[in-house]
Formats: sequence, structure tokens, C-alpha cells
Amino acid sequence: MAETASTIPLAQAGPITDELLNEIARHAEQAQHGECTHEGGTLLIMCAAPLLRELQQRRRVMAHIAQTAVDFQNVHFLPGAQT
Repeated sequence: MAETASTIPLAQAGPITDELLNEIARHAEQAQHGECTHEGGTLLIMCAAPLLRELQQRRRVMAHIAQTAVDFQNVHFLPGAQT
């Protein structure tokens, strides 16, 4: 993490809850119409990277699940699990 000249660490977004997601979306919509405040822009910038990284991870997982689901040779049923 980059630090300022005074060695104070830069601020980071905390956990991104559903409530915070709604607030971020609202600020993003306002920004699309040129109505974003300084605070809203700061929130968007602070949360963009963690949200995009999570989206990338979820896409990779979903692609892996989709690929694995097609390959039924990779599925093994336990005794008694079949009906």
C-alpha cells in the first residue's frame, strides 16, 4: 500500500454491505447525470477496486462451475446417494 509523506496509510473501504452497495449504486447513477458530490465520488473510487476484484473472482468461479458441470466424468456418486 502506498503511504503519504507523513507515513499515514491511505484510507481503504471497509466491508461492502448490501446497504453500502445501494449507496454506491445511487452515487454512480448520480455521477452519470453529472450530479455526483465530492463525497460520492470518493466513495466510488474507494470501493471500485474491491468490487471489481470480487466480480472477477465470482466470474472465474462461475466459469469453473459451468465447465465442471458439463464434464460429468468428474462427478462421483457416493454409495446410497443415488435413488
